[in-house]
Amino acid sequence: MKLIDQQDQTNIASQIRTSYNFITRLKGLMFVPDLADDEAMHIKPCHSVHTCFMRFPIDVVYVNEQLEVVAMEENMKPFRFGKLQPRAHSVFEFKAGTIQNKEVYVGQKFLLKQEESEEHGIA
Repeated sequence: MKLIDQQDQTNIASQIRTSYNFITRLKGLMFVPDLADDEAMHIKPCHSVHTCFMRFPIDVVYVNEQLEVVAMEENMKPFRFGKLQPRAHSVFEFKAGTIQNKEVYVGQKFLLKQEESEEHGIA
């Protein structure tokens, strides 16, 4: 799965880890050694995050159900708690610096695109 900017079709992340059930949401990126520059974790549903037991800082992008950015937190260091974002439906967690490097902004709309092999049931 890829995450792209809906307006100009630029790539935000080309590898998306998904976390859509209780256990994977609870675990998140804990104990993961690092994220690649083009990798992200999508956690759904989610209104707030923590970085307990994480080994690296992250950028957090909160989106509503239409994948429109409603809030962001940059360079969230390990063992911190994010602010509750009631308008958020899910979050994308990126390697720290991604928000600035990819010029992510509040109001931006994302698209999640399946890889062609995923669309045809090949993984």
